[in-house]
Amino acid sequence: GMFAGTLWFVALGEEFFFRGLIQRWIGLPIASLLYGLSHLGFRSFPNWKHVALTIVLGIFCGLAYRQTKSVRAAMVTHALANGIWVGIFGKF
Repeated sequence: GMFAGTLWFVALGEEFFFRGLIQRWIGLPIASLLYGLSHLGFRSFPNWKHVALTIVLGIFCGLAYRQTKSVRAAMVTHALANGIWVGIFGKF
């Protein structure tokens, strides 16, 4: 359930925006940084630990997108990472 929910309700929009638009226009490093910064207010403000984690996730999603030239690969990477995180730590 976590994978499907993340895939269709979170990763779809975020990956189309950050990989399909931002990364295509200005590149992987800046897209990953902006992706991380967009999570600055997650659970508390400022949440720099979450920003750092999402920058790393952004790099992996960006590499998946670059390798396959498909936003779907970035979406699956995103959903898998979130699902694994919740599976290990029990919360997001």
